[in-house]
Amino acid sequence: MPKTMPKTVIIAAVASNMAIGHNGKIPWHVPDELKLFQSRTIGKPIVMGRKTFDSIGSPLKGRTNIVVTRNRDFFHPDVLIARSPSEGLQSGQNIATVSGVDEVMIIGGGELYAWAMPFADRLEISELCLEIEGDVFFPAISSDCWVESSRVHHDGLGAGPGFSFVIYERCPA
Repeated sequence: MPKTMPKTVIIAAVASNMAIGHNGKIPWHVPDELKLFQSRTIGKPIVMGRKTFDSIGSPLKGRTNIVVTRNRDFFHPDVLIARSPSEGLQSGQNIATVSGVDEVMIIGGGELYAWAMPFADRLEISELCLEIEGDVFFPAISSDCWVESSRVHHDGLGAGPGFSFVIYERCPA
């Protein structure tokens, strides 16, 4: 029986105005959302742009980190480098297949999210209960393409703002 292709999943935290970044950084710290992100991505290949990698500062442990960059001089010994988004996604799918993992996680930033939207099978969005100044935004989630399948609210309880973890599935063709 042939193996199925690993699903492509976009995971993001977004402010209420869809901002995801400002001045090269994630403009919030929400510990409960970070724990959720870790639990959803651990053990899976993650694909990110170089600016996202720079904002994180180091490879994320317990995951194969794939960094997409056009910069031929970029090097980091603990990440795989892809020269295009399609190469990054293909690497992630190959690694997931060999590892027996059923998902490749696209973790940002804005350009990579916009590129991946037509290919994604699912969106996992943490909608933060805050609005911030931003210069990078998550692409619009069209109801023509996506249907909300799950929503779980998490109260902030003093450790940052509350958020809703929302899963969107691609609409049937």
